[in-house]
Amino acid sequence: MEEIQCRVGFIGGGKMAQAIANGIIAAKMISPSNVCASARTDETLSKWTALGASGTKDNPRIVQECKIVFLCVKPYLIGNVLEEIYHVTTDKQIFVSVAAGVPIEFMEEKLPKGSKVIRTIPNTPCLVQSGVIAYTPGTNCSTGEVTIVHQLLSSVGELIHVL
Repeated sequence: MEEIQCRVGFIGGGKMAQAIANGIIAAKMISPSNVCASARTDETLSKWTALGASGTKDNPRIVQECKIVFLCVKPYLIGNVLEEIYHVTTDKQIFVSVAAGVPIEFMEEKLPKGSKVIRTIPNTPCLVQSGVIAYTPGTNCSTGEVTIVHQLLSSVGELIHVL
């Protein structure tokens, strides 16, 4: 598969974020130097730097530096994170949520008008690149943007596009 030429960021650096990053790096879709993550602890950030990715505790920095931003925080934190990144969000980013139970409409309302959101529901086998991921794009995503996210996620398992 051809390498995708953009930066990919993760807000929330836990197990699912690491699984997705490991998959896209192992598949050589993204160079580790084009991956960055934000996390709350130095221990979690050290796991990212061990991958060759960069790490920070600054969520808005991820949005400023990356075209594709995976939102990998616990569902109860998603509203606060969206408020925190609102002021640095442009029409350039694609937000990919793995926050269970958080509707696309909620995220689109919390982000600037026209923001691109794709909701995913990954499962635990993604940790070993054998998962199944259901996904659906929001109203502002182009076919090309959905295709890029589909390619990235295919590195950790099978995908089901839900309409």
